[in-house]
Amino acid sequence: MSAELLEPFVFRIDELEDLAKRRRDDYLTGRPFPYVVIDDFLPLPYADRILEVFPDQDSPIWLDWKKRDVVHQPRKQGIGHASRLADVSPYLQNMLLAFNSYPFLNFLEKLTGIEKLLPDPHFHGGGLHQILSGGELAIHADSNDLIQLDVYRRLNILLYLNKDWRPEYRGDLELWDENLQRSEKSIPPIFNRLVVFGTNKKTFHGHPAPLNTPPEVTRKSIALYYYTAKPAPDEKYDTVINWKGSADNKPEIETMSRKAGMFLIFAVLAFVIAGLRFVPQVLISRDVADFAGGLGFGLLIGVLVTWTGETDAIN
Repeated sequence: MSAELLEPFVFRIDELEDLAKRRRDDYLTGRPFPYVVIDDFLPLPYADRILEVFPDQDSPIWLDWKKRDVVHQPRKQGIGHASRLADVSPYLQNMLLAFNSYPFLNFLEKLTGIEKLLPDPHFHGGGLHQILSGGELAIHADSNDLIQLDVYRRLNILLYLNKDWRPEYRGDLELWDENLQRSEKSIPPIFNRLVVFGTNKKTFHGHPAPLNTPPEVTRKSIALYYYTAKPAPDEKYDTVINWKGSADNKPEIETMSRKAGMFLIFAVLAFVIAGLRFVPQVLISRDVADFAGGLGFGLLIGVLVTWTGETDAIN
């Protein structure tokens, strides 16, 4: 069958249920956190076709990576939202819809044991990803509270579309232990490989080694996230991506330093205002001094409380 004559793709419920049954234990026993790798996931003609129509690195669908986070994910292209998919090939759009359909959701529920999963038809932060030569994705734990839809992220799905991938290209997906001591699993992003893993604030992952490919070779993937309407018990949820450095796992201290500088300025200002309480009455009235003193002490308490909250969040 030629690529031009391919019928619209749909997942077969029975085949996916059988696959979920066979791979469920692999997922649940995955370390350092639940995950599973499934090779040759899509029928080959469809995998070939979506790679053929995958947007090249000069396509206008991509957000400008130079205007995004160039510290933690330099040279990483993404769409950010489904609204940028209007001019993408119908084959690729159809495949994205298939991954948000009941057969695939049912597969994920039976594979992972997580019930009542929901897709994100808006593809917030997902959909299509492409990393250019020299690019990287620092080790991190994702934000997991999608406030735009009031849902909680539970799973990440990656389908890699990289033919003839070589070890020297680097770009392996690394899964790190929750204490960020080491990478416990390295997964090459080879063609038609599906990776499913759980998402919480301890599931650290990324590819911290800069991509070592020729300029024309990029790291392509379909990235999809799945949610539940209610949070998982005993899990922390927020809108923050917890970046934990690159290959050598050096902690990110720049943000902390900037915050410390800002809080120092406000603390000094608070002390100055509070100090007006003790200025002699011949210079300012007692009412003004009392008001300034109360305002200063209140501001100082606010600074201390906020600082404590910020340092807890950073750690």
